[in-house]
Amino acid sequence: MPQSTSLIDLDALPAEVAQRVRWVLDEARGDFDRDVWMKAVCETGTDAEIIAAGEKEYPSAPIGLSTWYSEPWLEQRTIFNRVHAARYPVFMRGGLNVLIRRHCRTVGGSSPNGWAIMVFWRAVRIAKITTLSPEEFRAVTAPIYEKLHAKYYLTAAFERGVCWDVWGGPNMIGGQVTWLEGESLRHVRALSAIAKKTETLDRKREMVRQQLMERLAQ
Repeated sequence: MPQSTSLIDLDALPAEVAQRVRWVLDEARGDFDRDVWMKAVCETGTDAEIIAAGEKEYPSAPIGLSTWYSEPWLEQRTIFNRVHAARYPVFMRGGLNVLIRRHCRTVGGSSPNGWAIMVFWRAVRIAKITTLSPEEFRAVTAPIYEKLHAKYYLTAAFERGVCWDVWGGPNMIGGQVTWLEGESLRHVRALSAIAKKTETLDRKREMVRQQLMERLAQ
């Protein structure tokens, strides 16, 4: 009978229990061997070798060195942190995984809701969106909303964060939330309607002008 490699006599245990213990032991042995490898790379490897080791563990994330930063963010940490070396691979600050972690609304979490909320409102500000009713807000921001939903797995926290929940959307002027109400809001809505009619007339005039030019050119 072969001698057990653990302090537990696995042969004395029921087969199912013994198999589970072997799985635990194999996992622990693998973690130990991994830690030995990571420590050796971080302590004796060149900068390029350390970065390559990080890229091997995280092939889809941009990897840099801890020494590139005065103090790496918590969100930049990788599995190599646990070897406590002077140099170790970290996620680069511009990486999407770091940005998602950094804007997560739960400490230590990795939900993309917070990041998507920030991107949504930034897009609204850059586009200088103006909307004067919840219905108009939803209609105008729908492309941004749908694109973010297609890219990330988002939950109700995102809906609340971008005002797409049961309360509807806010009034916006030039990409900024406005708290106008009553008579002031009615005046702004009237001016907005006039501006839209003027834009429509301008487009129609331009179409007529183009048609006349085309006929004259024939």
